[in-house]
Amino acid sequence: MGRKVRQALRNSVNSPLLADFPKPDRPVAASDIVPLRTLLIGRYLSGATDRVALVYTDFVSALIQKARLQQLLPFPALHGQDAFAAQGELGATEKSPLPLGERDRACPALDAGVRGSGDDYLFEPSAQRLADTLLPSMVDLVLYQALLEATASEHAARRMAMKNATEAAEDIVDDLTLTYNQTRQAAITQEIAEIATAAAAMAA
Repeated sequence: MGRKVRQALRNSVNSPLLADFPKPDRPVAASDIVPLRTLLIGRYLSGATDRVALVYTDFVSALIQKARLQQLLPFPALHGQDAFAAQGELGATEKSPLPLGERDRACPALDAGVRGSGDDYLFEPSAQRLADTLLPSMVDLVLYQALLEATASEHAARRMAMKNATEAAEDIVDDLTLTYNQTRQAAITQEIAEIATAAAAMAA
């Protein structure tokens, strides 16, 4: 999402872009990621894509923003790890992909965990129905969190750039003011010297 990412990918990736989602010129909302989520889940469940990874800028602080690579599908939370913790800095050595399972299951461990428990329980609704219902919401949550992180990082970077530019401009103004005052003082001194010299010549 966003104009800068689109331009960067078009210049660096040989294969054509599958889709482009412009970033709105307003505060981001949860509804902004629905078209992206629909595309990603649809391609994953259809088998067109085996794995979906998310790249975004993580807001650490007003001074630090880091590029992050996070697995989105298959959903890592059902493999014993936090969905928001299954990420790493971009450029770091990536961990081995998680098991893909069946392509028609976006959450393959859910049904396996129920059937492999060894206890005689009746779960309603079924694990597949739960996965079908919860998966869009879970993906929405991760995508929206990443969008908020990226937006906060963008604002922080822009604020820092403007702060640096303002400080640099103030330094330039101070230097120019000092140069102007020095030049003006030199001109006044020169004029006084010329007047004193002329007065002395006339008195003689």
